Amino acid sequence: MKLKVLCSMLCFAFLNSAQLRATEEQQVQIHLSIAEVEEIFNNPNRLYVYLGEEVSVIPQVIAEVSKLEDNQDSLVRALADHLKRGFVIGYYETVLQSLEQAQLVLRNHADALDKKRAFALFEALNEIITHVTAHNLSLNAERLAFLKDPVIPENNDNSKKEVPTEVQ
Repeated sequence: MKLKVLCSMLCFAFLNSAQLRATEEQQVQIHLSIAEVEEIFNNPNRLYVYLGEEVSVIPQVIAEVSKLEDNQDSLVRALADHLKRGFVIGYYETVLQSLEQAQLVLRNHADALDKKRAFALFEALNEIITHVTAHNLSLNAERLAFLKDPVIPENNDNSKKEVPTEVQ
């Protein structure tokens, strides 16, 4: 069943796990497009990674490493393009593969960077991979279950429900 979220172009949610830029006690507001929320709910068994700059440095690191990548069809370039287009979620497996490939690209092209910058990028990538593999940035339908109430069948356009902006 096709679902429609009745809200403006962004829905707001809070991610309650440990984040790269937030302590475990903080709640971080994340922004998902309607299409991204529908993607998650239409694939309830699939795991996604939240890529937004509110919780990690993934966009900045991938953008910088992708400039070093020679292969136009690489996963690193694909992830950089995905982020440039404004998407903030990615399939867990693909994101992890992209990050691992970014490590290889950085190893192969570290000499093109200042030593301090190369070291900082290596450290950032290692930390990002640690958080991704620990599922600190993971999203799935279960984690966003609190949004199911504001999600209604598409054929019921007269109902107006707002997406909650806070979750305890």
